[in-house]
Amino acid sequence: TAPTGSMASLRSAVVVVLGCTGVGKSKLAIEAAKRFNGEIVSTDSMQVYQGLDIVTNKVTKEEMAAVPHHCIDAFSPFESVTVAQFQELATKIIADIHARGRLPILVGGTNFYIESVLFNNLYPAHVGTYRPPLHLPSHQLAACNLFLVDHRPMAPCRRPAHTGPRTAGAGIDAAAIEAADGISLHEQLRRVDPVMAERLHPNEKRKILRSLEVFQQHGVPQSTMLLQHLAERPRFQPRYGRTVCCWIDCDVTILDPRLDERVDQMVTGGLLRELWDFHTAFHAHVASAPPAAVAPNTSEHVHSSQSEDEADSGSSRSEGALAAQPSVCTLDFSKGILQSIGVKEFQPFFALAHNVPPLDLAAAAGTPTLQKCLTEMKVNTRRYARKQVQWLRNRILRVPELDIVRLDASDLSVWDQTVCAPALDAIQKVLDGGKLPAIAERPPEPPSLLAWRKYPCELCGRTLNGDVEWKAHLGSKGHKVAVSKRAAGAQGGRGARRQRSDPSQAVEGGGPEIDINSPAGAASSSG
Repeated sequence: TAPTGSMASLRSAVVVVLGCTGVGKSKLAIEAAKRFNGEIVSTDSMQVYQGLDIVTNKVTKEEMAAVPHHCIDAFSPFESVTVAQFQELATKIIADIHARGRLPILVGGTNFYIESVLFNNLYPAHVGTYRPPLHLPSHQLAACNLFLVDHRPMAPCRRPAHTGPRTAGAGIDAAAIEAADGISLHEQLRRVDPVMAERLHPNEKRKILRSLEVFQQHGVPQSTMLLQHLAERPRFQPRYGRTVCCWIDCDVTILDPRLDERVDQMVTGGLLRELWDFHTAFHAHVASAPPAAVAPNTSEHVHSSQSEDEADSGSSRSEGALAAQPSVCTLDFSKGILQSIGVKEFQPFFALAHNVPPLDLAAAAGTPTLQKCLTEMKVNTRRYARKQVQWLRNRILRVPELDIVRLDASDLSVWDQTVCAPALDAIQKVLDGGKLPAIAERPPEPPSLLAWRKYPCELCGRTLNGDVEWKAHLGSKGHKVAVSKRAAGAQGGRGARRQRSDPSQAVEGGGPEIDINSPAGAASSSG
């Protein structure tokens, strides 16, 4: 059925299907496109690359033939696409869809990409408002540019009044930036901008570099400029006249097994073969390309040797046949399609099998390494789903200018009644000039951006965001078990049992209770 809204309303409206991975966003988007003469614009940062159709969970060829899809397979897997590049591509496509009298329907789980399209004042298309210092050698300028293009530039901003002495570049050795590790860079950042240092983990090297470069160029901490930026400009300025967001939610206790099952279905559908082919092709490309052409996707070392556990246990003969071979290149899993969940997780297995064709999937199926990789993929998928929901609640769902309808996909047997029908009714109402009621779950204003500090727990190998997550982690069963195990390993007999009875004292070696809101408390209680 064609929509009853006027042509003018279609030319100023967009529909956005929101939600975490695995809730059925693509299914609803296709149903809405068929009903409202729409075309789908993917806002998935991994589906924008060619290849890895199973890993990135792309729609089928039949689904793409039924409804026009855009921003899928738009870039080579050997390049790294920025938010600004996607914004430019997507907004032009949406303008063309509007000009043809059709309705753009955005769907995908990359909230960064969704925001870049929906709002005028975020992620401006002209990348490079800030440039690295001109006195750097050319090879370091190129290295800095690699980091800069992956992060949105701040809006042009007047230099804030600086009460202290002018120390542009103080404490920063520009010539040593690229050679330094994350810990060293983090310590430099702590000296010049302790507020941003509290927000960033030493592993977030690119973000640390960004903060150091801002300070070096302007002589003012990035945190000071961010505070001014937030105070002087509204955070969200909708780009389109009418935006209706269909938020598909799902009970987490139902979603988790659903996500695990989807990973199993990926394996059955050819996940390992797809990853193996990609692994082989990517390494061949990197090996044959000049260094400058592969720099954006190469940096981290990939170990190709067997794990210590497998060496000690004398792993199966089938895994022994996958002789350890040196990797032909090093990979940076923080860039481009290498960020897809499944690529990094299976790298330890494929490093074992590198240059040993053909891959014997039947022999590999029961190897310990492969099972560990599969478990890691499931864990990271569930973790990513939670981060997606958290982002939605803290940002998009707080924008009053957006019409939002919440849909419950917990019970797929009643999809039409709980998801499809109410979503189509909401879209129709907005196209007809109506306004949706505010959702009851619209959350309150979150804490200041600069108060969202990191709490690393070295004992559990995790980094928690903010006080709420940190307190919840300290009280979690997993953390308490880890504390007890460490105490048992450090002490024997009655001492170990006494420590296990009081995990909070065990982690501190019997010291006083720690205030987790203080920097000292966060550091000491992290394990």
